[in-house]
Amino acid sequence: MNLSDQIRKASDNPEGLERLYHDALEAGSGDSFQENMLAAYRERPENVLLAAWYHRLESSEPISQPVTEAHRPWARAILIGLLTGLALWAVSDPDLVLLGEFPYLALLWSPIAAVSAMVLLVWSDPRRLQRAILVSAALVAVCIYVLILAPIGPSVPGQNHLILMALHLPVLAFAAVGVTLVGVQENPPNRFAFLSKSLEIFVAAGLFGITGMITLQISAGMFETQGLVPPEWAIRLIACLAAGSLPLLAIVTVYDPTVEPLQQDFGTGLSRVIATILNVVLPVVCGIMILY
Repeated sequence: MNLSDQIRKASDNPEGLERLYHDALEAGSGDSFQENMLAAYRERPENVLLAAWYHRLESSEPISQPVTEAHRPWARAILIGLLTGLALWAVSDPDLVLLGEFPYLALLWSPIAAVSAMVLLVWSDPRRLQRAILVSAALVAVCIYVLILAPIGPSVPGQNHLILMALHLPVLAFAAVGVTLVGVQENPPNRFAFLSKSLEIFVAAGLFGITGMITLQISAGMFETQGLVPPEWAIRLIACLAAGSLPLLAIVTVYDPTVEPLQQDFGTGLSRVIATILNVVLPVVCGIMILY
């Protein structure tokens, strides 16, 4: 029985409706409860209990609670992150260069990262699917245009046109994620909330990246003392897997992908980020020690 049917069944049971309300909050589906309750009242406006809930909820803000650890999509983030890492590894091949020396990775890393972030966000909230498909298609079209134009651009010292492309693509990729989340309609509070959360995600991703680099450097030094130096492709693979996974873990750590940016929890600080970093690094360090 879905939530809508449960509300209709308990429409004459105050205790039952209150229990459904608290269960919805614990499950992180407060908005769904609110929508179904208001719909139930519109069907039966003569019901006094539904009318009371209607006036309680109609003028209130969305009632979703911050997502609990049990509902954070860690498995999805790890899966998408590993696939993203493999895609980055594929385009990081030293032979994939433009004009003899400019790597494809410098142009394509941000669109790949943006698409992976959109997949994670849409997987958690399918309501964004159509918008994400359109935005992703536009981003892919821009990448194709860049790859076609790059080799035939103006021949100037230092390939300035390629540098400009490499600088502009991350901005377009970031804008693509923003459009997927908040759309193109005029909604300044939601846009500001998106920018605020984005800054928090960048800080979290930076901390993840610093921790990852320190861990890799120490691990590489340990193995070098034993004369064990991994091949170049393996080093690239490990680095790309980390680069593909850590930003998505940062998103899941500080952002609830099931609600709008304006409904995010802005009360948590870096404590959650630090705790997540320790949880991620501990098994990696244990595995490195076992191999060592």
